[in-house]
Amino acid sequence: MKILIDVKGNSTSTYTCPKRSVVVNGKEYGPKELVEELTRVVSDNNLQDKVEIVQTGCLWGCTYGPRLDVEVDGNVVLYGCADYSGVISSRGEVKIIGMDGLDSISNIIYDNLNTY
Repeated sequence: MKILIDVKGNSTSTYTCPKRSVVVNGKEYGPKELVEELTRVVSDNNLQDKVEIVQTGCLWGCTYGPRLDVEVDGNVVLYGCADYSGVISSRGEVKIIGMDGLDSISNIIYDNLNTY
């Protein structure tokens, strides 16, 4: 499984992502905090051979940032600050799962490891 996290936004544009943090179970996470927490979960649970965390630039869908994509066996699950179904510019029709509805950031890892 590969988790792609937008930590830079769109550096080729003057547009900046309007929402750059999400609250999960009472704790606020920006992109860098998401990287730190997911890295901690991977390390604490010895998942290094199953989960790779990759810091990226723009993943599209800035309105729903911070954004991350989870790739597992050819499937891609999109996460953002709120649930959304619709069209995002170059990505086309998408469904974004709102991280604000999760009990824990670790759900991003375990929900996808157990699904695919």
